[in-house]
Amino acid sequence: MKIDPKHLAQLSVIVEAGSFQSAADRLELTQPALSRNMSALEARMGTPVFKRDGRRSVPNTLGLRLARNGLAIRLAEEEASVVADQSAKGSAGELRIGAPPIVAGRFITEALSKFISNSQAPPTFECYCQFYGESNLPFCACFFLSCLNSVAPG
Repeated sequence: MKIDPKHLAQLSVIVEAGSFQSAADRLELTQPALSRNMSALEARMGTPVFKRDGRRSVPNTLGLRLARNGLAIRLAEEEASVVADQSAKGSAGELRIGAPPIVAGRFITEALSKFISNSQAPPTFECYCQFYGESNLPFCACFFLSCLNSVAPG
């Protein structure tokens, strides 16, 4: 069964906000539009996700479980947005370095330190080091940490 992730995200906002109207305000939707989306979710599920008590709707057990999935979707969207913004600004990405240990220790550390310290915001990147002819992962980790420590505030 294919469920619209937008509906799950909206359900999680309803649970957080405590009412359809408050959730609609947060989502910048009208309350009737949000109600229609929740009706569509229930139709898709084939079962209610709310207990209705007159005009009041409270999420049932299924609704609460789906709301947790909706929250995960919202968090993933937010994280993806941050990554995309960082990438667009050039402050995130992947850095691959291949060098003999003496070159890495002497030249690359200094170049990386200058790059990081000249950035507007601290870059977020992954550093992969491969030292040819050696299996030297502990040195790689120390090398990367020394890059970061050399530009630490203070």
